[in-house]
Amino acid sequence: MRRRRPKEITAEALAAYAARKRALKGMGFASYEAYLLSPLWASIRQRKWKEDGKICWGCDEPAASVHHSSYALEVLKGDALHRLFSVCEACHKICEFFLGVKLGPGEATRLLQQRRKERVK
Repeated sequence: MRRRRPKEITAEALAAYAARKRALKGMGFASYEAYLLSPLWASIRQRKWKEDGKICWGCDEPAASVHHSSYALEVLKGDALHRLFSVCEACHKICEFFLGVKLGPGEATRLLQQRRKERVK
């Protein structure tokens, strides 16, 4: 499940991923992949899907994953569900890899919010 590093990555993304790595290490996880495979993440994801009706926040399609708008410890531990967004694979991919550039969670969330605004108009 090793993810490929994109050719281009923003400075915000690099900083966010470094902070995520430190936070997850403090929580006892060797990697983000280990966190995503953990019972903790499964529980957080299920709680968020239950809260959202498993509907994508960006486009109202069925959600397939959950996007972190931040890698703050409270978010990673599941204590801040309001900073997580149920998303379909298309919205998640569009927002995290904008024009082939890997974005940080804040940047990706801003794109997701724009997508939602366009849908709500």
